[in-house]
Amino acid sequence: MTSPNFDLGRDFAPVSYEAWREQALRDLKGAPFEKLASTTADGLKAAPLYTADAGSAEPDASGFPGRPPFSRSAHVAGQMMDGWDIRQEYEALNPTALNAAILADLEGGARSAMIRLAPISSAAAGGDSAPSRGGAQIGELADLARALRGVRLDMATVALDAGGAFLPAGMALAALIDQTGVDRADALAALNADPLGALARDGALPCALDGALRHAAALAAWTAVNLPKSTALAVDASPYHDAGATPLQELAIALSSAAAYLRAMTAAGLSIDAAARQIVFTLSVGSRFFEEIAKLRAARKLWARVVEACGGGRQAQAMRLVARVSRRTAAKRDPWVNMLRNTVSCFAAGVAGSDAVIALPFDAALGQVNAFGRRVARNAQIILQEEAHIHRVIDPAGGGWHLESLTDQMAERAWRLFQELEGQGGVPALLCNGALATRIEAAYRERAAKIAARKLPLIGVSEFPNLEEDPVVREPPEHKAPDPAPPDPAMQQAFSGPLETLCEAVLETARANASFTAMVGALTDDAPARAQPLPTRPDAEPFERLRDAADAHAARSGARPRAFLANLGPIADHTARAAFAKYLLAAGGIAAIDNDGFDDPEQAAAAFAESGAKLAVICGADTGYQRMAAPTAAALKRRGAAAVVLAGRPGSKEPAWREAGVDRFIYMKCDAIAVLTQLLRDEGVLL
Repeated sequence: MTSPNFDLGRDFAPVSYEAWREQALRDLKGAPFEKLASTTADGLKAAPLYTADAGSAEPDASGFPGRPPFSRSAHVAGQMMDGWDIRQEYEALNPTALNAAILADLEGGARSAMIRLAPISSAAAGGDSAPSRGGAQIGELADLARALRGVRLDMATVALDAGGAFLPAGMALAALIDQTGVDRADALAALNADPLGALARDGALPCALDGALRHAAALAAWTAVNLPKSTALAVDASPYHDAGATPLQELAIALSSAAAYLRAMTAAGLSIDAAARQIVFTLSVGSRFFEEIAKLRAARKLWARVVEACGGGRQAQAMRLVARVSRRTAAKRDPWVNMLRNTVSCFAAGVAGSDAVIALPFDAALGQVNAFGRRVARNAQIILQEEAHIHRVIDPAGGGWHLESLTDQMAERAWRLFQELEGQGGVPALLCNGALATRIEAAYRERAAKIAARKLPLIGVSEFPNLEEDPVVREPPEHKAPDPAPPDPAMQQAFSGPLETLCEAVLETARANASFTAMVGALTDDAPARAQPLPTRPDAEPFERLRDAADAHAARSGARPRAFLANLGPIADHTARAAFAKYLLAAGGIAAIDNDGFDDPEQAAAAFAESGAKLAVICGADTGYQRMAAPTAAALKRRGAAAVVLAGRPGSKEPAWREAGVDRFIYMKCDAIAVLTQLLRDEGVLL
């Protein structure tokens, strides 16, 4: 019979940290102990082993679930009862197709819908061109009604992302709630006005930023009274994440944005408690599991501190948190791996206690997402809840000393960065003067260098790429920005009254089925906000650009770029470096011509000439290199090699080997993008 007091540790003698460290040092055989530690992108340190002593100096500093500082959960019971909200995101669909997709997902286990609308062209907002991002083709109340036909607006939350058109779109959804007969008191909507996020992503707003903030505050005041179960504002850090921001930057930017919204709402007459309850945060979650869990936990802790400092009550300090799977981690190549990335990110979001999670379909980077991609995305979350029971533990990360320590470090450092941003005028000022884009650009460059060196490996792209994979083809997304409408004097007059009546005026106009474009035009002023738009920078893009060039060359010439592996010695000697070279070459779309190895340089050169390749890579053991590297390189050059590469660090032999004919070297953590770019130039693929 199993004992109810099972204790795994009672059969093992206790071991002190000092004893463990001594054994670790012996196992390291002279290597420094610090080799076992790791560092995050923000320079936060992660020790190799944590004990209870590594936690905060303050007892119970992380609190309890449902109580300040809310790092452990915004709810006393976590997500135990019903699990987190499984939310599907939609874009680039017409209303009819969108309706079919939403209904299929809700019937298949999703609980809410996030609709990203096609952006109003910046011409309508006083600019010259349309933003590049796509979105659902919804431009008026009738379109929204078709898209949401059959959706119970008191059972499934409908969230919007309308960019600079947040006020017309939000009031159109309110009009639809009335039109469908749903009691306003029961309606579930997230109107998601986020003018700062829209400015960061699209680079334009239809009016001055101060005016946009006042419109957002007016929408919040109207929503607080008329839609008590709904929210009006969003702080979406995804544009910053997708552009390359670090976790600390995401947290600090989100806090600064929320602070700007709190100021605008309190200026419009809302209390701090009412204002805080109108904000929903959205944070992107990547594949670095522990770091992402800590980020989400730190976000709740930081927000509680902001609201408390502003005089808000305990319940107002609890963050509403939506986690979205990172778009920058999605790859076009070997897109099936995206399913695994998606699952890891959803798992992290669930463990961190998110209120809602938006999964990214595995084919999202390829074009128009299809029903299969959406099904797999939602089912990943359903499995985590219904089969893995992640939500049945109130706080799975609680008491994990590593996570508690990392959460505390993130919160402390992000708070300091938040104060720094606020001291420089906050996100509103830093967006408009370009300083925020400069900060994120610097973070992206550092990340891009690690990706190029494969210190941040991308499975299926920079590591273990498959040149024989069958391509996954998707239709390009529908992309049509609404045509700008000339200003309507009557509509402008209707919207020119006091701010307190603006939402009702827009609501009545939306009921008349006026287009969002026309309403945006009527809200446009003479000084629309402008900023440098933040680009989406997929991690895989530099490698995929090279693969695309190699594929295009193969389509034109009938042959893929190839490199001959001049393997030296028996298989046991060269196989490790030959495998390394093969996968590195494949990351740039170059096929490797392999063999069992050669004992003679001239023999290797003859086989190279017979292969028809232009590139040669010498692969072998260090001992073999001492004897054969130089003569093999010379023989390969005599046989016409356009470039000779040696796999391994050259050390003191570099001058001699270069003199013999070696053009470049490849090794662990070399700049693979630079090497592959040059090899493709040698091959004539790139100019």
